[in-house]
Amino acid sequence: MGAAPRPRPGRRAAPRRAPRRTPGRAGGRAPPAPAGASRRRAPRADRRAPALRRDPRQHDRCRPDADRHAAREALLLRGGLLRSALGSLGAHRNVPRRALPARAARPARGRLGLAGGGGVTPLSLGEAEALARKAARGAGLDWGTAEEAGRAVRWLCAHQFPGGEALAGLLIASDRVPPARRAPVCGMVWRARAGCLCPVTAGAALADRAGAGPHAVTLADLAWPLLLLPFAQAAAARHGATLRVAWPGFRADVAAGALALGPAEAGEAARAAEVTCRPVPVPQGEGRPRGYRAALRPAARAALERFAARTYAPATQAGRLAGAGAGLTDND
Repeated sequence: MGAAPRPRPGRRAAPRRAPRRTPGRAGGRAPPAPAGASRRRAPRADRRAPALRRDPRQHDRCRPDADRHAAREALLLRGGLLRSALGSLGAHRNVPRRALPARAARPARGRLGLAGGGGVTPLSLGEAEALARKAARGAGLDWGTAEEAGRAVRWLCAHQFPGGEALAGLLIASDRVPPARRAPVCGMVWRARAGCLCPVTAGAALADRAGAGPHAVTLADLAWPLLLLPFAQAAAARHGATLRVAWPGFRADVAAGALALGPAEAGEAARAAEVTCRPVPVPQGEGRPRGYRAALRPAARAALERFAARTYAPATQAGRLAGAGAGLTDND
Protein backbone atom coordinates (compact mmCIF):
# COMPACT_ATOMS: atom_id res chain seq x y z
CA MET A 1 0.00 0.00 0.00
CA GLY A 2 1.70 3.15 -1.19
CA ALA A 3 1.97 6.47 0.61
CA ALA A 4 -0.60 9.23 0.01
CA PRO A 5 0.48 11.69 -2.69
CA ARG A 6 2.00 14.85 -1.41
CA PRO A 7 0.73 18.24 -2.57
CA ARG A 8 2.84 20.12 -5.04
CA PRO A 9 5.09 22.77 -3.61
CA GLY A 10 3.51 26.25 -3.62
CA ARG A 11 -0.08 24.96 -3.36
CA ARG A 12 -2.13 24.29 -0.30
CA ALA A 13 -4.19 21.14 -0.02
CA ALA A 14 -7.97 21.75 -0.33
CA PRO A 15 -9.80 20.88 2.89
CA ARG A 16 -12.13 17.90 2.68
CA ARG A 17 -15.80 18.99 2.85
CA ALA A 18 -17.94 17.54 5.59
CA PRO A 19 -21.04 15.63 4.53
CA ARG A 20 -24.19 17.74 4.34
CA ARG A 21 -26.44 17.12 7.31
CA THR A 22 -30.11 17.98 7.54
CA PRO A 23 -31.53 18.53 11.04
CA GLY A 24 -34.37 16.22 11.96
CA ARG A 25 -33.39 13.46 9.56
CA ALA A 26 -32.19 10.06 10.75
CA GLY A 27 -28.43 9.80 10.61
CA GLY A 28 -28.13 13.49 9.73
CA ARG A 29 -28.34 12.86 6.01
CA ALA A 30 -31.20 13.16 3.53
CA PRO A 31 -32.50 9.79 2.38
CA PRO A 32 -31.67 8.93 -1.19
CA ALA A 33 -34.46 9.37 -3.78
CA PRO A 34 -36.13 6.15 -4.83
CA ALA A 35 -35.30 4.72 -8.20
CA GLY A 36 -37.44 6.09 -11.02
CA ALA A 37 -38.56 9.15 -9.07
CA SER A 38 -38.94 12.37 -11.06
CA ARG A 39 -36.48 15.17 -10.45
CA ARG A 40 -39.16 17.81 -11.10
CA ARG A 41 -39.54 20.34 -8.32
CA ALA A 42 -42.65 20.45 -6.21
CA PRO A 43 -45.24 23.00 -7.40
CA ARG A 44 -45.13 26.31 -5.64
CA ALA A 45 -48.04 27.65 -3.65
CA ASP A 46 -48.85 30.39 -6.17
CA ARG A 47 -49.21 27.79 -8.95
CA ARG A 48 -52.67 26.96 -7.65
CA ALA A 49 -53.96 30.55 -7.73
CA PRO A 50 -57.11 30.98 -9.85
CA ALA A 51 -56.31 31.94 -13.41
CA LEU A 52 -57.53 35.17 -14.97
CA ARG A 53 -57.46 33.93 -18.52
CA ARG A 54 -56.82 30.54 -20.04
CA ASP A 55 -53.64 30.27 -22.05
CA PRO A 56 -52.63 27.00 -23.76
CA ARG A 57 -49.01 27.76 -23.00
CA GLN A 58 -49.68 27.77 -19.26
CA HIS A 59 -50.80 24.22 -18.55
CA ASP A 60 -50.66 24.65 -14.80
CA ARG A 61 -53.36 27.35 -14.94
CA CYS A 62 -55.74 25.92 -17.50
CA ARG A 63 -57.70 23.68 -15.14
CA PRO A 64 -61.32 24.72 -14.46
CA ASP A 65 -61.99 25.95 -10.96
CA ALA A 66 -65.50 26.01 -9.52
CA ASP A 67 -64.43 28.37 -6.72
CA ARG A 68 -63.02 31.01 -9.03
CA HIS A 69 -64.20 34.52 -8.15
CA ALA A 70 -66.71 36.05 -10.56
CA ALA A 71 -64.63 39.20 -10.93
CA ARG A 72 -61.74 37.15 -12.24
CA GLU A 73 -63.99 35.64 -14.89
CA ALA A 74 -65.01 39.06 -16.23
CA LEU A 75 -63.92 39.93 -19.72
CA LEU A 76 -60.47 41.30 -18.91
CA LEU A 77 -62.14 43.81 -16.53
CA ARG A 78 -60.75 47.26 -17.20
CA GLY A 79 -57.29 46.08 -18.26
CA GLY A 80 -58.19 44.84 -21.71
CA LEU A 81 -55.86 47.18 -23.57
CA LEU A 82 -52.97 46.50 -21.23
CA ARG A 83 -53.55 42.76 -21.20
CA SER A 84 -53.77 42.49 -24.97
CA ALA A 85 -50.42 44.24 -25.24
CA LEU A 86 -48.76 42.04 -22.62
CA GLY A 87 -50.12 38.79 -24.00
CA SER A 88 -49.59 35.83 -21.70
CA LEU A 89 -47.91 38.01 -19.08
CA GLY A 90 -51.18 39.74 -18.41
CA ALA A 91 -52.77 36.49 -17.25
CA HIS A 92 -50.64 36.48 -14.09
CA ARG A 93 -51.32 40.11 -13.24
CA ASN A 94 -52.85 40.68 -9.82
CA VAL A 95 -56.42 41.99 -10.00
CA PRO A 96 -58.37 43.21 -6.96
CA ARG A 97 -61.48 41.27 -6.03
CA ARG A 98 -63.78 44.21 -6.75
CA ALA A 99 -64.43 44.58 -10.47
CA LEU A 100 -65.66 48.20 -10.24
CA PRO A 101 -64.94 50.97 -7.76
CA ALA A 102 -67.31 51.33 -4.85
CA ARG A 103 -68.59 54.72 -6.02
CA ALA A 104 -69.99 53.12 -9.19
CA ALA A 105 -72.38 51.02 -7.13
CA ARG A 106 -73.93 54.02 -5.36
CA PRO A 107 -77.07 55.49 -6.96
CA ALA A 108 -76.24 58.75 -8.66
CA ARG A 109 -77.99 61.33 -10.76
CA GLY A 110 -76.73 61.83 -14.27
CA ARG A 111 -75.79 65.08 -15.88
CA LEU A 112 -78.51 67.38 -17.17
CA GLY A 113 -80.89 66.06 -14.50
CA LEU A 114 -81.34 62.61 -16.05
CA ALA A 115 -81.57 59.95 -13.37
CA GLY A 116 -79.28 57.00 -13.89
CA GLY A 117 -76.32 55.01 -12.65
CA GLY A 118 -72.89 56.42 -12.01
CA GLY A 119 -71.26 54.66 -14.97
CA VAL A 120 -71.20 55.74 -18.59
CA THR A 121 -71.43 53.76 -21.80
CA PRO A 122 -68.56 54.45 -24.21
CA LEU A 123 -69.54 54.64 -27.87
CA SER A 124 -67.73 55.59 -30.99
CA LEU A 125 -68.67 58.89 -32.58
CA GLY A 126 -70.31 57.06 -35.47
CA GLU A 127 -72.42 54.96 -33.10
CA ALA A 128 -73.52 58.06 -31.18
CA GLU A 129 -74.47 59.82 -34.42
CA ALA A 130 -76.46 56.84 -35.71
CA LEU A 131 -78.33 56.43 -32.42
CA ALA A 132 -79.13 60.15 -32.25
CA ARG A 133 -80.34 60.19 -35.85
CA LYS A 134 -82.75 57.31 -35.34
CA ALA A 135 -83.95 58.73 -32.03
CA ALA A 136 -84.71 62.11 -33.62
CA ARG A 137 -86.58 60.39 -36.43
CA GLY A 138 -88.55 58.33 -33.92
CA ALA A 139 -89.48 61.53 -32.08
CA GLY A 140 -91.23 62.87 -35.20
CA LEU A 141 -88.56 64.89 -37.00
CA ASP A 142 -88.17 64.40 -40.73
CA TRP A 143 -85.13 62.49 -41.96
CA GLY A 144 -83.25 65.62 -43.03
CA THR A 145 -83.63 67.28 -39.62
CA ALA A 146 -82.87 63.97 -37.92
CA GLU A 147 -79.58 63.75 -39.80
CA GLU A 148 -78.75 67.28 -38.66
CA ALA A 149 -79.46 66.23 -35.07
CA GLY A 150 -77.14 63.24 -35.43
CA ARG A 151 -74.30 65.38 -36.77
CA ALA A 152 -74.84 67.90 -33.98
CA VAL A 153 -74.54 65.19 -31.33
CA ARG A 154 -71.38 63.88 -32.96
CA TRP A 155 -69.83 67.37 -32.98
CA LEU A 156 -70.67 67.94 -29.33
CA CYS A 157 -69.32 64.55 -28.24
CA ALA A 158 -66.12 65.16 -30.22
CA HIS A 159 -65.64 68.37 -28.21
CA GLN A 160 -66.43 66.56 -24.93
CA PHE A 161 -69.89 68.05 -24.45
CA PRO A 162 -72.84 65.87 -23.31
CA GLY A 163 -74.52 65.95 -26.71
CA GLY A 164 -76.38 62.67 -26.30
CA GLU A 165 -77.85 63.70 -22.98
CA ALA A 166 -78.87 67.09 -24.37
CA LEU A 167 -80.71 65.48 -27.27
CA ALA A 168 -82.37 62.96 -24.96
CA GLY A 169 -83.63 65.77 -22.73
CA LEU A 170 -84.90 67.68 -25.76
CA LEU A 171 -86.81 64.70 -27.16
CA ILE A 172 -88.36 63.89 -23.79
CA ALA A 173 -89.49 67.49 -23.23
CA SER A 174 -90.98 67.87 -26.72
CA ASP A 175 -92.41 64.39 -27.19
CA ARG A 176 -95.67 64.22 -29.19
CA VAL A 177 -95.42 67.95 -30.06
CA PRO A 178 -95.70 68.62 -33.82
CA PRO A 179 -92.36 69.84 -35.20
CA ALA A 180 -94.05 72.76 -36.97
CA ARG A 181 -94.99 74.27 -33.60
CA ARG A 182 -91.36 74.19 -32.47
CA ALA A 183 -89.93 75.69 -35.68
CA PRO A 184 -88.65 79.29 -35.50
CA VAL A 185 -90.57 82.28 -36.73
CA CYS A 186 -87.74 84.41 -38.09
CA GLY A 187 -87.78 88.13 -37.40
CA MET A 188 -85.94 90.54 -35.14
CA VAL A 189 -86.20 87.87 -32.46
CA TRP A 190 -86.66 84.23 -33.37
CA ARG A 191 -89.51 82.54 -31.48
CA ALA A 192 -91.47 79.33 -31.68
CA ARG A 193 -95.13 79.26 -32.55
CA ALA A 194 -95.86 77.53 -29.27
CA GLY A 195 -93.70 76.44 -26.39
CA CYS A 196 -89.90 76.37 -26.47
CA LEU A 197 -87.89 76.83 -29.63
CA CYS A 198 -86.23 73.66 -30.94
CA PRO A 199 -82.44 74.15 -31.22
CA VAL A 200 -82.13 71.66 -34.08
CA THR A 201 -84.64 73.34 -36.39
CA ALA A 202 -83.43 76.78 -35.31
CA GLY A 203 -79.82 75.76 -35.92
CA ALA A 204 -80.65 74.42 -39.37
CA ALA A 205 -82.36 77.73 -40.21
CA LEU A 206 -79.33 79.62 -38.86
CA ALA A 207 -76.96 77.64 -41.09
CA ASP A 208 -79.22 78.13 -44.12
CA ARG A 209 -79.38 81.91 -43.62
CA ALA A 210 -75.59 82.10 -43.36
CA GLY A 211 -75.48 82.59 -47.14
CA ALA A 212 -76.54 86.22 -46.62
CA GLY A 213 -73.45 86.84 -44.49
CA PRO A 214 -72.79 86.70 -40.76
CA HIS A 215 -75.21 88.83 -38.80
CA ALA A 216 -76.52 88.99 -35.24
CA VAL A 217 -79.44 86.78 -34.32
CA THR A 218 -81.42 86.62 -31.08
CA LEU A 219 -83.36 83.52 -30.13
CA ALA A 220 -86.00 83.66 -27.39
CA ASP A 221 -86.97 80.79 -25.09
CA LEU A 222 -84.59 78.22 -26.61
CA ALA A 223 -84.61 74.66 -25.28
CA TRP A 224 -81.26 72.94 -24.69
CA PRO A 225 -79.17 75.73 -26.25
CA LEU A 226 -76.04 73.57 -26.22
CA LEU A 227 -77.33 71.89 -29.39
CA LEU A 228 -77.07 75.22 -31.22
CA LEU A 229 -73.24 75.29 -31.13
CA PRO A 230 -72.59 72.88 -34.04
CA PHE A 231 -74.86 74.87 -36.36
CA ALA A 232 -73.23 78.15 -35.36
CA GLN A 233 -69.82 76.65 -36.10
CA ALA A 234 -71.00 75.53 -39.55
CA ALA A 235 -72.35 79.02 -40.29
CA ALA A 236 -69.07 80.61 -39.14
CA ALA A 237 -66.96 78.23 -41.22
CA ARG A 238 -68.99 79.06 -44.31
CA HIS A 239 -67.85 82.68 -44.25
CA GLY A 240 -64.52 82.35 -42.46
CA ALA A 241 -65.82 84.40 -39.54
CA THR A 242 -66.06 83.93 -35.79
CA LEU A 243 -69.47 83.77 -34.12
CA ARG A 244 -70.13 84.20 -30.43
CA VAL A 245 -72.99 82.17 -28.97
CA ALA A 246 -73.96 83.31 -25.49
CA TRP A 247 -76.71 82.99 -22.94
CA PRO A 248 -76.71 83.78 -19.21
CA GLY A 249 -73.86 81.82 -17.66
CA PHE A 250 -72.32 80.57 -20.91
CA ARG A 251 -70.25 81.97 -23.78
CA ALA A 252 -68.50 80.23 -26.67
CA ASP A 253 -66.70 81.58 -29.75
CA VAL A 254 -66.81 79.22 -32.74
CA ALA A 255 -64.97 79.38 -36.04
CA ALA A 256 -63.78 76.99 -38.72
CA GLY A 257 -62.07 74.20 -36.77
CA ALA A 258 -61.84 76.27 -33.58
CA LEU A 259 -63.76 76.58 -30.34
CA ALA A 260 -63.00 78.96 -27.46
CA LEU A 261 -64.98 78.82 -24.23
CA GLY A 262 -65.64 81.61 -21.81
CA PRO A 263 -67.86 81.18 -18.76
CA ALA A 264 -69.52 77.76 -19.01
CA GLU A 265 -71.38 77.30 -15.73
CA ALA A 266 -74.76 77.12 -17.51
CA GLY A 267 -73.55 75.08 -20.47
CA GLU A 268 -75.89 72.21 -19.63
CA ALA A 269 -78.97 74.37 -19.10
CA ALA A 270 -82.24 72.85 -20.24
CA ARG A 271 -83.68 76.22 -21.25
CA ALA A 272 -82.39 79.71 -21.99
CA ALA A 273 -84.64 82.75 -22.05
CA GLU A 274 -82.43 84.55 -24.58
CA VAL A 275 -79.56 83.33 -26.75
CA THR A 276 -77.51 85.68 -28.91
CA CYS A 277 -75.39 84.74 -31.91
CA ARG A 278 -73.25 87.55 -33.34
CA PRO A 279 -69.93 87.92 -35.18
CA VAL A 280 -66.81 88.95 -33.24
CA PRO A 281 -63.37 89.87 -34.62
CA VAL A 282 -61.21 87.55 -32.50
CA PRO A 283 -62.19 84.46 -30.49
CA GLN A 284 -61.62 84.79 -26.76
CA GLY A 285 -61.52 82.01 -24.20
CA GLU A 286 -59.92 78.65 -23.52
CA GLY A 287 -59.65 75.89 -26.06
CA ARG A 288 -61.49 72.62 -25.78
CA PRO A 289 -59.60 69.30 -26.16
CA ARG A 290 -60.92 67.08 -28.90
CA GLY A 291 -62.16 63.60 -28.08
CA TYR A 292 -62.74 60.53 -30.20
CA ARG A 293 -65.28 58.67 -28.06
CA ALA A 294 -68.78 59.49 -26.86
CA ALA A 295 -69.79 58.79 -23.25
CA LEU A 296 -73.52 58.33 -22.61
CA ARG A 297 -75.04 57.72 -19.23
CA PRO A 298 -77.41 54.74 -19.02
CA ALA A 299 -80.52 56.93 -18.64
CA ALA A 300 -79.66 59.02 -21.71
CA ARG A 301 -78.89 55.98 -23.84
CA ALA A 302 -82.07 54.21 -22.74
CA ALA A 303 -84.13 57.29 -23.66
CA LEU A 304 -82.53 57.53 -27.11
CA GLU A 305 -83.06 53.82 -27.71
CA ARG A 306 -86.74 54.13 -26.78
CA PHE A 307 -87.22 56.85 -29.39
CA ALA A 308 -85.16 54.91 -31.94
CA ALA A 309 -87.35 51.84 -31.40
CA ARG A 310 -90.28 53.76 -32.87
CA THR A 311 -88.64 53.55 -36.29
CA TYR A 312 -88.69 49.74 -36.27
CA ALA A 313 -91.50 47.80 -37.93
CA PRO A 314 -93.32 45.47 -35.52
CA ALA A 315 -92.98 41.74 -36.05
CA THR A 316 -96.32 40.43 -37.38
CA GLN A 317 -97.51 37.31 -39.13
CA ALA A 318 -98.40 39.35 -42.22
CA GLY A 319 -94.87 40.69 -42.39
CA ARG A 320 -93.41 37.19 -42.20
CA LEU A 321 -95.69 36.01 -44.98
CA ALA A 322 -94.58 38.97 -47.06
CA GLY A 323 -90.92 37.92 -46.72
CA ALA A 324 -89.70 39.77 -43.62
CA GLY A 325 -87.02 37.96 -41.68
CA ALA A 326 -86.80 34.21 -42.14
CA GLY A 327 -90.47 33.86 -43.05
CA LEU A 328 -92.01 30.56 -42.00
CA THR A 329 -88.78 28.59 -42.12
CA ASP A 330 -87.52 29.83 -38.76
CA ASN A 331 -89.07 27.36 -36.31
CA ASP A 332 -86.41 27.35 -33.58
